[in-house]
Amino acid sequence: MSEKLSRRHFLSSTVLAAGTAVVTQQASAQAVPTGKIKVIALNGSPRKDKTTVAALTVAMEAAKAVAPDRIEVELVHLVDYNLFSSTRVLGDLAIPAINGKIEFVKLEEKLSAPEVRGILVGSPTHNSSPSSLVTLFFGQVRHGNDKNGCPILEGKPAGALACGGGRNGGQENVVNGINTYFFHEKMILVGTDSGRVGALLWNQKDSIDADEFGKKLAVTLGQRVAKAALSAPKNLFA
Repeated sequence: MSEKLSRRHFLSSTVLAAGTAVVTQQASAQAVPTGKIKVIALNGSPRKDKTTVAALTVAMEAAKAVAPDRIEVELVHLVDYNLFSSTRVLGDLAIPAINGKIEFVKLEEKLSAPEVRGILVGSPTHNSSPSSLVTLFFGQVRHGNDKNGCPILEGKPAGALACGGGRNGGQENVVNGINTYFFHEKMILVGTDSGRVGALLWNQKDSIDADEFGKKLAVTLGQRVAKAALSAPKNLFA
């Protein structure tokens, strides 16, 4: 036989539930970063001064402008790191040192720093796919936690952009491929507008200057990654 619900019992239960909700909201708010944060842009092009970097720069400037007093941005070139060093991935083919490249673990340490709250990944369009540098990066990075127990990529808001030699030159496939990596790393996928899942830019004679539409998408992507980085709890998936 069910217990009869009195008015007093109902009100006390409602107050308790409301109080629990407030405590939960307060705990969640405390987990949101309040100090300075950083958005890192990973350049997946072997070229350090061409269209992918130009597009990432547009996105980074837009991210910084969201909260100039709180957001720092940094551009990282994947080509500077030894992406062939993981025995976990490559086995006996792993190369511990190559042409003075920075150890890959240094990049993992940089990305796992607690102030790094947002990630932008840019890639040229190679055969309608992300560049080999981007693929190697996501193939090498350790999933879950680093050796100190800190998340490397998990829970970080992330946005993808791609540059291609045509208005519809395969960029959609590139950002979809990068977004698949984001999902695998348990990151928070950030898109642009009108249902687009990333910024698509048109490389015309080694320049994106004439692609006003693509640059607007890069601006929107940078802004949204920054806003998500400012508001997403650090322990979102804890």
